[in-house]
Amino acid sequence: MWLRSLNFSPMDFDIENLGKTVQIVEGGPDQEISQEDLDALTWGLMRSYYPQYDLDPESATHPMGVWKTFKRDRGFIEEFIKSPDCVLAKDGDRIIGLSMIKKMDVSASDGRPYVLYSISSVLTEYRGYGLYEEMYKRKDEKCREKFPDAIVVAMSKTPAVIKTALKHGFIEISHFEWKERMGKPRDDEHVARLEKQGWVCFLRDDREKKDVGEIIVNTEDAVNTISPQ
Repeated sequence: MWLRSLNFSPMDFDIENLGKTVQIVEGGPDQEISQEDLDALTWGLMRSYYPQYDLDPESATHPMGVWKTFKRDRGFIEEFIKSPDCVLAKDGDRIIGLSMIKKMDVSASDGRPYVLYSISSVLTEYRGYGLYEEMYKRKDEKCREKFPDAIVVAMSKTPAVIKTALKHGFIEISHFEWKERMGKPRDDEHVARLEKQGWVCFLRDDREKKDVGEIIVNTEDAVNTISPQ
């Protein structure tokens, strides 16, 4: 089902066994999140980034890079919930999940933009009931409505996210192809490190073009919102 308007109205749906009615809305300047839920959503991202560690939010010490990434992505979430390109899940006034699309500052030689499926997170107590899948559907609708000719890219190391991406028409691409398409914002050593850490790159081109051509616009921080540095 395609959206009739970019400013889609809130839609309610019941998630079986959750016992709550959750509302899917778009972000905006009036959206607010508690510090507790902001931290919880960010720690959910950290656990997906660093599954090899038993991360404890109450601990003052964490492996190198965790705090830096936590602070960065916490800021991203605070920013993203204010954007109409963010799909939010709410239980009453409480933000319990978000999923973001972001037009990147790179484009193909035919002029079509790249759109990044960026940060997604759901509070732990709301997982396992289909909420992420529902948010993903709404994000797809929004992306196709607002950026109908876009080439969509994503990166993840979370099995559930990878499974969902493949289900929604994405194909896996190499880290080398990602780097070439994105205008080489990362050096070879960084790319090799991400690949070793288990990050998987995805692409979806609804025109089904095998080669969209040379990258003509470049930005240094084009992909900094989707993986630890």
